Amino acid sequence: MDLNSLLELRSLVTVAHHIPGRIRLRLSANVFDKIEDIGNIDLSRLKSLAGCQGNGIKSIDINTLALSAVITYDPKKLSPGQWEEFLNTEASAVRFINRLLSHQQKTEVEEDGKRLG
Repeated sequence: MDLNSLLELRSLVTVAHHIPGRIRLRLSANVFDKIEDIGNIDLSRLKSLAGCQGNGIKSIDINTLALSAVITYDPKKLSPGQWEEFLNTEASAVRFINRLLSHQQKTEVEEDGKRLG
């Protein structure tokens, strides 16, 4: 999963409901067709962003039948405003995704038994 794929996926979601600590995203009706077109997006890997130490995401639940995703997060680490910026501003989205992916990569290295520098 790369930065460009996640940025493109961002255009396929809208906020259905948002309270601090929990955001429900409505997925576009053609999201799964678009995922195939975008390529390089693995939903299980996307869900693995949850629980990576330090990134603030607690869980990601994707309901394919309802075309929605619920993300629970720590509002002390990810403010509600960051989600809005992520969905609406390209530069903020890049920073947001890089932050999440950097925590995921650190966790993957730690799981391999290697020490982080």
